[in-house]
Amino acid sequence: MKHLVKMAVIICGLTFNLSIAHAGGPSFVSLSQDDFDTIIQDLGGLYTHTSVSPASSLGKIFGFEVGIVAGVAQVPGVEDLVAESDPTAETAALPHAGLLAAVSLPGGFKFELEALPEKDFGDVTLKNVGMAVQWTMTDSVVTLPFDLALKLHHTTSTLGFVQDVSGTPADVEIENTINGLQLLGSTKLGIFEPYAGLGTVKASGKMSISGSNEFFDFTNNQFAESDVTGSQFFAGFNLNLLIFKFGLEMGKVFDARKISTKLSLAF
Repeated sequence: MKHLVKMAVIICGLTFNLSIAHAGGPSFVSLSQDDFDTIIQDLGGLYTHTSVSPASSLGKIFGFEVGIVAGVAQVPGVEDLVAESDPTAETAALPHAGLLAAVSLPGGFKFELEALPEKDFGDVTLKNVGMAVQWTMTDSVVTLPFDLALKLHHTTSTLGFVQDVSGTPADVEIENTINGLQLLGSTKLGIFEPYAGLGTVKASGKMSISGSNEFFDFTNNQFAESDVTGSQFFAGFNLNLLIFKFGLEMGKVFDARKISTKLSLAF
């Protein structure tokens, strides 16, 4: 388990160093309310919980899964805002990664946890914890030729970095809470298990900055809050190779286009 945590941190660190960390973190200037809403929306899409998993349970009675989820998301809104202050910055795709643990119980219920412990990548600090409860209704109350499930998910994420504001270094922290509900279906074709789903999602974010009142152009406070709602859709597959699972998922959350992969052990 300790090695899996280290691997998740390494994966996220490598991808982050290829995006914004090499520049010391993102940089924003004179944010309007719409700009701030865009940041919360894009980061909400990036960090929305995913286990890269189909609608089926891990077992008819009990099942367990441990592994790593990692990927990237295109965040066009954040990219445009960062480019206003630094045209050379590369923020077209931002990474996500975490350790995955899941357990299935009788009745089609599955509990998931995806987490990246707090870690510093240069001047950037990341922490992300996502969890979900999935109910595969075709395990208990509905008979269909495919698996059908509902999933309720919750994520909290924190992104911290340092940027110059009027020539003075300032600490910036963005906290995001993402909640959503998904409907997903899947079918087993031998070792190949494709799935697809859609849902609603809400992100509630708070952005704070130390040492400056010139960060936002719609308030004189050193912090701002926002709530945004939207939709998501996704499709992917799992390859079930004895106790090994490999998964790939593509989708869109808010305006963020997200690609995620999974490598896990299930038993």
